[in-house]
Amino acid sequence: MLENIWKREIKSKDINSDNTQLDKDIIISNHPVCLSELECGNSVKVIKLQGNRVLINKLKAMGIYAGITIIKKSAILAKGPIIVEKGAMQFALGYDIAKNIIVERL
Repeated sequence: MLENIWKREIKSKDINSDNTQLDKDIIISNHPVCLSELECGNSVKVIKLQGNRVLINKLKAMGIYAGITIIKKSAILAKGPIIVEKGAMQFALGYDIAKNIIVERL
C-alpha cells in the first residue's frame, strides 16, 4: 500500500513539473502582451496602440507607433512609470498608458 502511495506521489510531482515547464514556455513565447506586463530589458516590436484618439496621437508624437522597436528599460512594481527606450531617446510612460501598448517580443 505504501508503494502505491509513493508511486502516485512521484507521478503527481512529474505532472506538476511538466506543467511548470509548460507555463515557462508560454511566458517566453512570442504572443502579444501589454507593455506593462513585459519584463524589463526586453526588446519588443509595437503591434498595436489602443485607447482614445488623444492618447494615440500623444504616443505617435513621441515616435511610438505600430511597427517600431522599443526596449523596456525599467519599471516600478507598484504600477508606477515605465521607462522605454526608442533609439537614443528614453520616455517615461504611466502604467495606464503602457497597458494600451500591445507588443511582441523579438
